[in-house]
Amino acid sequence: MEYIEHRVGQFERWDSISQQHYGTPFEIERLLRANPDVPRTPIVPGGTLLLVPVDKLPNPIDSRGLPPWLRF
Repeated sequence: MEYIEHRVGQFERWDSISQQHYGTPFEIERLLRANPDVPRTPIVPGGTLLLVPVDKLPNPIDSRGLPPWLRF
């Protein structure tokens, strides 16, 4: 499986990272399985380097119709 790296910013949550990379907040389990040593807290510690599986990345989506907090 291939991965890309994601450096966690301050106050990022698992669901927002999932939204950013997969276009949906419901792929948290994929992120958790790829990063078993990262604490399972609602807010991921800032500065953490996550591995993001890229085997099923969707096509880029048009974020213009999304609310501001879901745009990336």
